[in-house]
Amino acid sequence: MAVHEGYIVPRTDTAANFTANNPTLVAGEFAIESDTLRMKRGDGATAWTALPYATQRREFFKSITVPDPVVNDDVSVGFTNRVLTITKMVAVVRGTTPNVTWTLRFAADRSAAGTEVVTGGTVTTSETTGSVITSFDDATIPADSFYWLEVTAKSGTVAELHLSIFATED
Repeated sequence: MAVHEGYIVPRTDTAANFTANNPTLVAGEFAIESDTLRMKRGDGATAWTALPYATQRREFFKSITVPDPVVNDDVSVGFTNRVLTITKMVAVVRGTTPNVTWTLRFAADRSAAGTEVVTGGTVTTSETTGSVITSFDDATIPADSFYWLEVTAKSGTVAELHLSIFATED
C-alpha cells in the first residue's frame, strides 16, 4: 500500500524579484510574494495588498493505493489536526471487469462507525478516467479526526483501488 500527500500552492516569487520585475498583470491575474504573502491584482492597481488569513487556505491532497482490495477492508488514510473540507475525490481501479464500492469515513474515535463523506459510498468501475466525485453529503472533516477508506462491495478481479482526496485546510 502506498500513501502520498502534499499541498498545491499558487506560483510565488520573492518580494525582491517582484519589486525588481514589477510584473504587469491583466484583469483576472494575480501574483503572490512568497516571503510576505502580499498579492498584486491585475485590475490596474500597482500597490501590493496583504492577503487576509482567510484567503491563505492551502489545498491539500492525499492519495492511497490499496492492492487487491477485499470486502470489509478498513484502511486508515490519515488524521487531521485541522478542519478539512473535501473538494474532490478521484478513484480508479485496475483488474478484469473490476467493480468496487467504497466509502470514505471520518470520526474523532477511529473505532466508531464514523460519518460517510458520500452516503452509501461510490461504485468505481473505470480503469481509465475513474470516478470523479465533487458532490458530498458531508464534506467537512472536523479537526482532531481520523479518516479512513472502507470497501463495501467488490466483483470481478480487482488488482488495485487508488483514491486521491483533495481538500482545503480551514
